[in-house]
Amino acid sequence: MESLVRLITLALPLLVVVLLAGLGLILHVVANEGRGRSSGWARVVGVGDLLLAVPLLGLAWVAQTRDVQWMFVFAAGAFAFIGGTALRVVARYRE
Repeated sequence: MESLVRLITLALPLLVVVLLAGLGLILHVVANEGRGRSSGWARVVGVGDLLLAVPLLGLAWVAQTRDVQWMFVFAAGAFAFIGGTALRVVARYRE
């Protein structure tokens, strides 16, 4: 467990880049009103963000201290929010 927490801590900069890419794609889809390839990429990144929320919640479940638990819960919530928003924006402009 401790090695997994260390691995995710080292991967945090990459995870932040993925989160910001999802946010940027949401803005791009809204700005272009769903036209172009950004909708497909937003869908892919949105599903990826939602899938990343699951292991983060699992880590929050088995974390030893409250601070670490809340950090993983917050990160999972952020990934779930961005992923869900990306999928919702794409669906909105598809209608």
